[in-house]
Amino acid sequence: MQLTDLLAKPLIHLSEAKTLGNVYGFWTDKHLKRIRYIEALDEETYAHPAAYSWGKVHVGLDAVCVSTDPETPEGVFVPFKGTIYDTDGRQKGYLQDVVVTHTGSVDHLVTTDGQTLYPRDVVAVGDVLVIRGSRRVGRPRKETRPAPSLEEAFNRADEPTPAGVLLPRAPMPEEVNAQPLGVNVRLVGDYSFLLGRTLSGDLTRHGRLLLAKGTVIDERAVALARGEGQLVALTALSV
Repeated sequence: MQLTDLLAKPLIHLSEAKTLGNVYGFWTDKHLKRIRYIEALDEETYAHPAAYSWGKVHVGLDAVCVSTDPETPEGVFVPFKGTIYDTDGRQKGYLQDVVVTHTGSVDHLVTTDGQTLYPRDVVAVGDVLVIRGSRRVGRPRKETRPAPSLEEAFNRADEPTPAGVLLPRAPMPEEVNAQPLGVNVRLVGDYSFLLGRTLSGDLTRHGRLLLAKGTVIDERAVALARGEGQLVALTALSV
């Protein structure tokens, strides 16, 4: 079964004999191994989408039927047409479709470039879909200790950084450029492949400029992006 075959089908509540809306999207686990919920949107009122467990719906020829109340979905919303990148920072097209079994297990993914991907290829699902490349990317560590001030972080650049310590508020571009070359706060890690690339656009967060278009990425820029949780965006903008 292809998930896009269900998009826009009416979702019918059997016991209440009414149409809840049209199938709008899907929720999955973080590695896209199993579809967990389908989501319906009332296209007349644009009410908040309602999610229903995959195991409690019946897919018919012309509609999707359910007889239970909506649930609060857990997991990640499937990003149809979302951009696909590998862990080397290369764009690999866009997500075209997801092929699943009747139990909701994902068999494979199809990209707009005609590639076939499998759940084992998926590293993470979010605003973009990240698949495996030649570089290995580990899970980020949780913050376990208070973050040092920016001044303290740069003053202790030559000291071992305790596990779990992250940079505080990222400085603005002019602050970063003012730091001497060679500063290393040991937060570059697996993203060293970005060094030397140039930003194709402004890197922002919540409307705040972090790095301007044309900035050459160095260790300080990677540390800044990581401190703001914008490493994926930094990768996407690097050329």
